[in-house]
Amino acid sequence: MTEMVAEPKVKGMTVVEIADAAGVSPYLVSTVTRIAKVPRLGKRSGLDPETGERVVAVIRAGLLNERTARAVAEDIDATIAASRELIALLEEMKATQGEQAA
Repeated sequence: MTEMVAEPKVKGMTVVEIADAAGVSPYLVSTVTRIAKVPRLGKRSGLDPETGERVVAVIRAGLLNERTARAVAEDIDATIAASRELIALLEEMKATQGEQAA
């Protein structure tokens, strides 16, 4: 017989840990993630580390704030479409900068 072994729980990132990593206040993290309806952040276990790092990255880049959180809450599909357009624009800008540097 094989014995079932429980996998160790991965510690999630809390609001305070995300705020510290992003260099912002816990209040801001709590507000924008609540508005944007980021799943499971209110739970004691926090966000899984991968999602927590994503939240940190977008807050650091200035892409998740109260205004953008409201846009996500109002129409997530439109926000995703706009994000894709932003990525395309950034790629174009990066290519242009590379051409100018050469």
